[in-house]
Amino acid sequence: MPRKNKKLPRHLLVIRTSAMGDVAMVAPVLVALRRNYPNLRITVLTPKFLQPFFREVGNIEFFAPDLKGRHKGVAGLLRLGRDLGR
Repeated sequence: MPRKNKKLPRHLLVIRTSAMGDVAMVAPVLVALRRNYPNLRITVLTPKFLQPFFREVGNIEFFAPDLKGRHKGVAGLLRLGRDLGR
């Protein structure tokens, strides 16, 4: 049950870029999170091929990073941060 006396975050970024098993285990957690915090904005940073794991969550946004191109290396991480801030 959500706490009423504590300020809750408005936006959550979930980062899962590999390890299909880890991605599969995150989805039920997000379902429970969505149930308890329906107004929370959730963005999942994951490759497109892993996005179907999150079908049951509902009302989430996706961002597919280009880890071998645009978002590769330190400069790529900076670009990723700017891209996510849009």
